[in-house]
Amino acid sequence: LNTPPATMPEAKPPKTFLPQKALLIPDMKGWHILFFVVNVIGGNWFLHRSVWNPSPTKLPLEERLSVENPVFRTLLITSVILLLKTIGYAWLAVYTAVVNNSFSKNPEDQNTGDLSKPAKTRESDPDQDRAHRLHLNALENCPIAVILAALMVVAGPDADAATTYMWAFVGLRIAHGFWYWNAGSHEVRAVFYTGGVFCCVGYSFQILRACGYSF
Repeated sequence: LNTPPATMPEAKPPKTFLPQKALLIPDMKGWHILFFVVNVIGGNWFLHRSVWNPSPTKLPLEERLSVENPVFRTLLITSVILLLKTIGYAWLAVYTAVVNNSFSKNPEDQNTGDLSKPAKTRESDPDQDRAHRLHLNALENCPIAVILAALMVVAGPDADAATTYMWAFVGLRIAHGFWYWNAGSHEVRAVFYTGGVFCCVGYSFQILRACGYSF
């Protein structure tokens, strides 16, 4: 007898005040992703051809890395926000593990939270598992952005472009985290994510332009 393949039970999304269904593209295809990639690169190419200063005044390195330089100061402030936010997500995971008694990463961790609740694993605790995924997502994205932004500032960017990209990235990542934690639709969350990637590509354009490449 042929045994039919096992199927995963359909996971029910948690209740939320945010929309959870796709608003624009209910049937995502692979070519949609290619379309987004082309627009992320093409949009930055357009900005660097038509909006950002092609020949920004390049300060001496010691002035570029001075807190008197508004661009370097923006780098410091936005980096602190992003990195503290990432640490905050780790503490959110710890908090949910305590209140739901779902510590389970190590055997000795089990049943060391709120003992009025039955012990469970992280995987069986939707709140802690979501906080854990939120933290991992921040770890995968924020340090890369901070490094690229720092390289951009060292290279000597256009001040308006650098400031816009850095603050836009912070705003998009905060919106992404809010949407993720509150279980909003994947489509909208992907827009926030793609906006952050757009900023990182913009950092890269600024670095390459400072190195003498024109677009």
